[in-house]
Amino acid sequence: MPRMRPAGDAIGIECARLFRAFAVMLGAATASLVLHYAARLAAASVTQGPGERAAAIAALERERDAALKALQASIRQQRRQAIERARSALARPHFRVAHPADRRSPLVRLPEQVSPICRPSRPRRSRRVPIRSP
Repeated sequence: MPRMRPAGDAIGIECARLFRAFAVMLGAATASLVLHYAARLAAASVTQGPGERAAAIAALERERDAALKALQASIRQQRRQAIERARSALARPHFRVAHPADRRSPLVRLPEQVSPICRPSRPRRSRRVPIRSP
C-alpha cells in the first residue's frame, strides 16, 4: 500500500508538474516564434535592396524581441494563475466518501428519499409468465 504523503508534498509535486509543463510550453512557443521571424528575416534579406535591407532587418529584430517578451510574460502569467488554482484546490479540505459497504451509503437511495418528481405516475405491472408444469 502506498505511503500517504502530507498535503504540502502533494502541493509541491503539483507545482513542480506545472512548472515543467509551462517550461515545455514556453520552449515550444519560443522556438515557433523564432522560426517564424527567421523566415521573415530571410525573406527580407533576399527581397529588399541593399539600403532598405538593413532597416527592414532591424525593424524585424525589434518586432521579434518585443513579441518574445510578450510571449514570455503571457506564459509566466498563465503559469502563476495555474499554480494559484492548484494550491487553492489542494489546500481545500477533502470530504470523505462513504464506502459502498457502509449502511448509510450515499449511493443507495431509500424509497422515502426519492422525490415525487422521479416516482412513476402509475405503478408498473410485472409481466406474467406462464409456468409449465413438468
